[in-house]
Amino acid sequence: MHVRRMLAVAATLAFALAAPATAAAQAKKAAPAPAGSAITWGFLAGIEDGDLPTGLSLRVDGIMPFRALSPKVKLSWVGSLGFANFSESTSIAGLGEFDASANILKLVPAARFTFPLTPKFDLYGDAGLGLYLAFLSVSGPDGLGGTIEDSSTEFGFLMRFAVGGMFAVSPTVRIGAELGLNPYFGDVDDTTFSALAAATFRF
Repeated sequence: MHVRRMLAVAATLAFALAAPATAAAQAKKAAPAPAGSAITWGFLAGIEDGDLPTGLSLRVDGIMPFRALSPKVKLSWVGSLGFANFSESTSIAGLGEFDASANILKLVPAARFTFPLTPKFDLYGDAGLGLYLAFLSVSGPDGLGGTIEDSSTEFGFLMRFAVGGMFAVSPTVRIGAELGLNPYFGDVDDTTFSALAAATFRF
């Protein structure tokens, strides 16, 4: 009987010591990944304005959190693939109407500094340097009753400086807007202003 009592006490002590460790291991295993650890995808659409009349601007972002610089500032890396379309028609007396267009593909890596103002609303600032590929074309009358056309492909660098604000409508979806300044260098020598509506999704 004494032996049985000792075995029961030993079993009780072993269970008491093992239970917290087992519970901690299960909690650690079941704990969800920290919020913001996954890549967030952003989709932006709006206008871009420069030397040519205002055009359409589209962009897809992949946003990867990096680290907190302070309790109020977070740093993320952003990879952006963008597209802009500009077109213009000009009438020249004695000749007729000429049409010019520019379609520009943009690849811009950037650093994003995010400032959470409330749990649901934050502001951010972007600074990036990337590449562009521009497809330029012009067409119009040749003065002899026919049509003249010319096109070229240009390559160069551009920068992006932007500020935006995002509001969380759910734990995985945010909506907002962004204002940007986009200096182009090289064959397309222009600095454009962009105003975009934005939505981000974390899958």
